[in-house]
Amino acid sequence: MVARGLRINMFSPIKRQAIEQIDFLRDDCKRLLDEMFAICPADADGHYSSAFRIVATPFLYAVWERCFRTSFGIMAMVVRQEASHPAVMSFEQATLWLQRESFVTSFIAKLHSRTSNLDGTPTRKAINSGSYRTLVEFLSNLIGWHNHKLQNIPLDSDLVMTFSNVNVAVLDANAQAIGLSLLPEFVEFRKCIGRLDDLVGRRNDIGHGTLASPPGAREFKALSELVSDLLVSKFCEVVQTWILYK
Repeated sequence: MVARGLRINMFSPIKRQAIEQIDFLRDDCKRLLDEMFAICPADADGHYSSAFRIVATPFLYAVWERCFRTSFGIMAMVVRQEASHPAVMSFEQATLWLQRESFVTSFIAKLHSRTSNLDGTPTRKAINSGSYRTLVEFLSNLIGWHNHKLQNIPLDSDLVMTFSNVNVAVLDANAQAIGLSLLPEFVEFRKCIGRLDDLVGRRNDIGHGTLASPPGAREFKALSELVSDLLVSKFCEVVQTWILYK
């Protein structure tokens, strides 16, 4: 379903393709959830066995991470195709591609080696000629990169910053980078997902073997609804709205 009920043919081919990809992603994530729950149907009271709840909780997180990674990859694709020139992107958007450039990683490594002692502690040495030349080279590369079309473009999905877990902080970081955080629909969505960090914590505890007990029946139901109704369905709708109005 297209966000705000608008007709998809009103927009550019790039946006139409992205909307269709989000539709497919949402439906596929919902299919995965349906297949998971079909493995072990609930009892007459609507409750699932404790063994199923232990197994299903990390799966709920996996579906959310798939939806998150793919959605942000699609949004990055839209930005890249509509503004392949970094100079016409926001600073936050351009930096998604900038941080993947080899001259940036090389500069960071050189800067660290020149500003740290052998034991890793900061050095108090003043800048020397070598450091100055490194900075000149970096500035030249940066200006050249900023003023030309993107080269050596990585996969759009590789630009997504997942760090270790896709919790609320990681969602916020990516939303700010791509420009999603400015969307009113995202602001409202963000207010409704307080349980996301609970889901991440449960998944980590179960996955790392530090928690042997499953979430309770009521909590599991809440986490399931969080993923299905909000982190998949509602989030995809928010992403589609961003695609249409960015």
